[in-house]
Amino acid sequence: MLTVTGTGLAALSTTSSIAHIAAFISVISGTMGGLPVVKMITLFKSHFAAKEMPERQFLPSFLIVIPNITLYAINAFRLGHYLEHQHEAKMETYFMVVIVLAFAFETWYLAFGLALLKNYFKKHFLKEFYVSQWGLVCPVVAYAVLGSFMYKVFISTTALYVLILFVTLVSIILFFTLSLKQIKCMKNKDADKFLRA
Repeated sequence: MLTVTGTGLAALSTTSSIAHIAAFISVISGTMGGLPVVKMITLFKSHFAAKEMPERQFLPSFLIVIPNITLYAINAFRLGHYLEHQHEAKMETYFMVVIVLAFAFETWYLAFGLALLKNYFKKHFLKEFYVSQWGLVCPVVAYAVLGSFMYKVFISTTALYVLILFVTLVSIILFFTLSLKQIKCMKNKDADKFLRA
């Protein structure tokens, strides 16, 4: 997130020295954030080595790679704008490649993650509440955000627009569902404390 701010400064600054410093610091902080790659490799390795799925409270974390990919794509996109504004580089193809590759990967990864979580949603999601379920909101929002970039940069079709709206609606429903579940859980804990007193 820090890198997103820095690349935004680099892309939008009209003062060259500020833009160059922001771009340099953003590249440093961006390279320090290589954890999504490590997380993804670890996730695949542990998933395929395990004989069964992890405990259900850990399952929502499968999709947490998606927001990281969105952030990296936005950073790369903004660095392209920095290169355009400060160095007069021609970046149209670069923008398209960055966004299309990131969105394609996210689409595949989201499908993969949802396939892994299918039984979890059927059997446990509505019946139980774990704080880790909040980890499902951010990936859905991140997918809609990168979808918006895809719509603007690459393919402005009605189908993609409808997909973005659908995913946004899903994230809103998911947010309110989890909010209600958490409020209900907190009320039950308060009632238990009252009964014990």
